[in-house]
Amino acid sequence: MRQLGRLSMLKMMVEQQNAQFVIATRSLMLIAFPNATIYSFDTQPIRQIADHEAEHVQVMKSFLENPQCYLRHI
Repeated sequence: MRQLGRLSMLKMMVEQQNAQFVIATRSLMLIAFPNATIYSFDTQPIRQIADHEAEHVQVMKSFLENPQCYLRHI
């Protein structure tokens, strides 16, 4: 719920004050912020990516689609 509250606050500041933010995060919710520009530091050179290209987004999506696949290895 706090992530949703933060998203709401960021959205309001962007709309009302034309604000910009630099945020380092692994939060799936913050990465999905509408019209966000996302840079990946996972490889060199640093590159701009779409939210669905972030490695932790892909891992979480894969896990949620088939948690047993991951849990049987633990």
